[in-house]
Amino acid sequence: MLSEAKEFLLKANFDFDSVCQLSDGTLALQLFRLYQSLNADKNAICRKSVFLASPAMVFTVLAIVLLCSSTTDGQETHRPCAARSLGENLVVCVCNTTYCDDIEPLGDLRLGQAVLYYSNQNSSRLVKSNLRQTANRAAGSILLTLDSRATYQKMLGFGGAFTDSAGIVLQSLPKTMQDAILEGYYGPSGLQYTLGRVPMASTDFSTHEYSYADTPGDFSLVNFSLTTEDWEYKLFLKTIRNPKNEQ
Repeated sequence: MLSEAKEFLLKANFDFDSVCQLSDGTLALQLFRLYQSLNADKNAICRKSVFLASPAMVFTVLAIVLLCSSTTDGQETHRPCAARSLGENLVVCVCNTTYCDDIEPLGDLRLGQAVLYYSNQNSSRLVKSNLRQTANRAAGSILLTLDSRATYQKMLGFGGAFTDSAGIVLQSLPKTMQDAILEGYYGPSGLQYTLGRVPMASTDFSTHEYSYADTPGDFSLVNFSLTTEDWEYKLFLKTIRNPKNEQ
C-alpha cells in the first residue's frame, strides 16, 4: 500500500520528500521543509502529535504545525494541495482537468476534541489538524480560549457572488474544471457555501458598464430588461446541486 501511495502522489505531481506509514494503518503525505525549519521530530509528526506555534509562525490568522494529510482504507480519499512554487513565499494549488484538491471533512468530534484548519506561506492550504488537550504549554506559544457559552452575532451563512466576470472565466474552462471550481466553493468536499448573491447589472470587473433600465424618466421600469450577460454568464448557480443550497 505504501508503494501504491507513492505512485499516486508522483502521478499527481506532488512536491514531497517522503511518505510515512502511520501506526494506525493510514497513509500520510509528509512535506519535510517546514518541520526541518522548526527542528521538529519526523516520527512525532507521523503520529499526528500537536505542535504549538510560535508567534513567528502565524500567517493571516493562525498556523499550528501538523503536516500530515492522510486517508484510511474504506474512506473517501482526501486530495491535498498540489503545490506549485511561483517564487519565494508564493505557492499556489494546481487545479486542472485531471486533479483538484479538496478540503478534508470535519467529521464527528468527541468531547474534548478540537479541529483546526490552517494555511501557511509554504504549501499548506486549509490543512486539517486534530488538536488535543495538553497540560504543558511551550514558551512563546499562542493560547486560544474557547467558551461556547459566549455568543455574539448570528451567522446566516457564507457565500459568494455570481457575477458576469466570474461566469466568463468559468465558461472559458473545460467542463470538468467548471464542476471542480463550483464544488470547491459550494460542494460538500469544498467550502460548503450556503449563500449566493446575483448582482444587478454590471460590477467592477465586468467587461463594460450596463444597466437594466437605460431609458431616462422610466420610473415605472417599463423598459426594464435583463441583458446577454445575465443569460449567458450568471446561470452557473443553477448547476450547484448541493441540497444545503436551496436558498
